[in-house]
Amino acid sequence: MTGCVAGVVEGDPTLSAEHDPRLGGGDDLPDRGDPTPSARDDDAPADVDGDPGGGDPAPADDDPPPPDGRVPVLIAQGHMQRTIMSCDGGASWVANASANDDARCWVEGDPNYVECDHNPGAGRGITFTGTAFVATFGWGPPGGIFRSEDGVAWDQRVSGTTFGGVATGVGHVVAMSAQPRVSDDDGVTFAASDDYIDTQARRTAFAAYATGRFIMVGDGKITLSSDAGSSWWSPDVWPSGCGDSIQTQGGIAYGNGVILVLGGNGLACRLLDGGTTWTTHATGTTDVSSQLVWNGSVFRMWAGDRVYSSSDGASWSSVVISPASVRVGIVAYDPEHDSYAAINGGWGDWYTTQRFFRSDDGVTWETLAADKALRSHPMRNMVFGYAKRSAVCP
Repeated sequence: MTGCVAGVVEGDPTLSAEHDPRLGGGDDLPDRGDPTPSARDDDAPADVDGDPGGGDPAPADDDPPPPDGRVPVLIAQGHMQRTIMSCDGGASWVANASANDDARCWVEGDPNYVECDHNPGAGRGITFTGTAFVATFGWGPPGGIFRSEDGVAWDQRVSGTTFGGVATGVGHVVAMSAQPRVSDDDGVTFAASDDYIDTQARRTAFAAYATGRFIMVGDGKITLSSDAGSSWWSPDVWPSGCGDSIQTQGGIAYGNGVILVLGGNGLACRLLDGGTTWTTHATGTTDVSSQLVWNGSVFRMWAGDRVYSSSDGASWSSVVISPASVRVGIVAYDPEHDSYAAINGGWGDWYTTQRFFRSDDGVTWETLAADKALRSHPMRNMVFGYAKRSAVCP
């Protein structure tokens, strides 16, 4: 990958329970003290009658028009600083790159063994700003933030630290850590927030509610910002079980006036008033295998051989996918091609057992041939956006 950190730090091949990547472990953050006073935007209108369409209209920059002359793409991000891109709605993948193609994540006995979860190349989040893709790598050993406008050439913008996800909204990019970093110039430069967060960031997202909400889900806690990442606050009550096992399963999404946090445990935590009043809802599963997707009309997630859908985050229905053997892991919706792209989930399903999938409806899936998508390092996230034209996406 152009601009990647030179050299890969190989971790200790003996994984403790605390740091086993299958358990979502991560190095503990130092005690940074209590956050500074909150700025909640408490005057934002709240919907309290249960109407999922409630709340303020989305900010003006929500769902911006496609940039002129650009190509709609999906970019998947993985370990070893891996990125790969699709220009055709997930039917084929190009521009595969990583810090070390020969490395083998958790392949015991391989001379190129790497503990990839605690590594400078650990994939921790990717976002589209409207003109550029911004990705954060590194967990434990420090990594950094990378930026690309075409999905091919990546430029490192921040080094020497790690983040638990990155998100875009209201003209800002926020990379989440004990001390979040905020960019107001499209991810070119970042400045540290004045607030310290007293929990470890696991997932980061943006919801276009009222003045906008940046959202971080950590270990048993949620933290929000209503002032573009300058200050952070937490609701008085965060229901038990909300956001559990949210590392590569479940996620955070916004649609129909609803902010939804879905844990890997299948518990849907729903918000209508911007951050203070959360309700919990059963989805019909307790073992989510995929990430959470909003496709413009419904929330969707996959578990086992079923796809679960909801327009409001409260009432869920499901159908069996086809073929039932497909296991959807990281997934994204491409609104330009009206299609879904996914990569299989499950521990150990990479390299020879890695599979890429495509679907027009999220129910019937096609497994791509090996010559359509290179099978390599584990993948962690996927995002839709618009890339500058390049030799691989003309």
